[in-house]
Amino acid sequence: MPVRVFISYSHHDDDLIFGEIKPLLQAATSVQIIVDKDDFRWGSLPKKNMEDAVRGSDFTLAVITQKFVDSDWAILEATLASDLARLMPIVFQMPSRMPSKIQEHHSYGEALNPLEWDGQFRRLLSYLGLTPEEAGQALQQRAPRNKQSLRYRIAHPLVQKELSAFWTTNKIAEPSYERLRACKELHDAFHKAQLSCRPVSEKKAEILDALGKCPEAATVDRLWRSMKQRTGELRASLTEVLAQARHWKVTEEPEAWEFDLQEGADDLKAAVEAKDPEQTKSSLEKIKAPLWREPTYLNRIIVAERDGLKFLELRAPLLRATDFLKIVSFEPAVAGFVKGFLDACGEFDATGERLLRLISNHNHLQALDDECAKLDESLDPPAKEILRLWRRVPDHVDKIAAQGLSAELEAGVDDLKATADDLKNAITDETSLKLIADDVPADEKPAAWLKLLRERYSDFRGAVNRTFHGTDSELRRASGDLVEALQRVQETLRELSA
Repeated sequence: MPVRVFISYSHHDDDLIFGEIKPLLQAATSVQIIVDKDDFRWGSLPKKNMEDAVRGSDFTLAVITQKFVDSDWAILEATLASDLARLMPIVFQMPSRMPSKIQEHHSYGEALNPLEWDGQFRRLLSYLGLTPEEAGQALQQRAPRNKQSLRYRIAHPLVQKELSAFWTTNKIAEPSYERLRACKELHDAFHKAQLSCRPVSEKKAEILDALGKCPEAATVDRLWRSMKQRTGELRASLTEVLAQARHWKVTEEPEAWEFDLQEGADDLKAAVEAKDPEQTKSSLEKIKAPLWREPTYLNRIIVAERDGLKFLELRAPLLRATDFLKIVSFEPAVAGFVKGFLDACGEFDATGERLLRLISNHNHLQALDDECAKLDESLDPPAKEILRLWRRVPDHVDKIAAQGLSAELEAGVDDLKATADDLKNAITDETSLKLIADDVPADEKPAAWLKLLRERYSDFRGAVNRTFHGTDSELRRASGDLVEALQRVQETLRELSA
């Protein structure tokens, strides 16, 4: 004979009952469930239905929450079951007070944390007379969670605590993410303008070359007409850069580069219309300087926002909240919403980790670049300067990480470390002497060593430049990706909570 279990609950807890408890007990073939909405007879007095259910069952499973304790009807069911010694309470939310009739039977335990429900439910099924094997089979065979289960899990106090922490931190971090969005939009505008600038430079070179060969006037006119068209495209791109700078207000006041770009664009237009090659050349140079310099400054803004992004503080509650959803499977009707949220959280997590790694690399590469810049003015830096630089280099090189970056940038970091090792070997007396060919006379070895040292430093300097440039490019992409990933987390979380 199956064990007959009457589920006593508050109707305010429907999501818990029909999303979690009833599906589990249904999966236990040796348990017969009695639930008011399914089994009470229409037309009978409610109290008689309740009394028949309590008296006709082997156990009354009282699902204890604050709503249960606040319900006179639920307490009446529990009191009758207690008097018949058939009450089995299970606490899902600790109420502000526990009725004495329930306290007498409250020896089974609590199921406050959904992460521990499997163990609690095993004990419940065992108490109902199921063997450990039957209990495990029931847990495995229970139907995928439905919409009510999802609703209950999202509304659970432990989950709501984490989501509340997420939204609170999100509000604090919002200005920093807006600055990242601004930098991304401005970076995109700069990149578009850089692409427009290249054909103008090429056309300028073509005109200067043609003028040097004294071609026919018609040929020169055709070149200037083409130059005018390219210049129009460049000026449109520069207008977009300036519009983005004003829209996002990355800095409080207009920067000098904004005036330089505007003035350079106006001068270029006038020079092309006047067909003045020298003025065209100088105005183009005036445009190119900030066009390639300022995106690097934007990266410093991104780096400066590291703490303001509060990535770790946003990630922690998300990870804890997703634990309540990842441990179960959901039916197709709701699985898509859950997967969308979990995927968005995973993307935010991975992108944030990548951005933090890139910021760390950027800082170390900036330090290396600053050190190398001291030697850049000399075509043949003295050995003592290279040796002095090397004393400040290894720690930064060691801390530059290659893992989790693009394949191209990982290769760049590996190359940087390899050139650093080569420079170290050239600096180390015992090793450097072995690198110089044996047929070099003894009196020429110092000069040969200095030449080798400079070559190795040149290779290292080039690797620093390439890696720094690659890191900055990837940093720009990662910052934009993080803003979009956080937006997807917010959108999917709202859908999940709706």
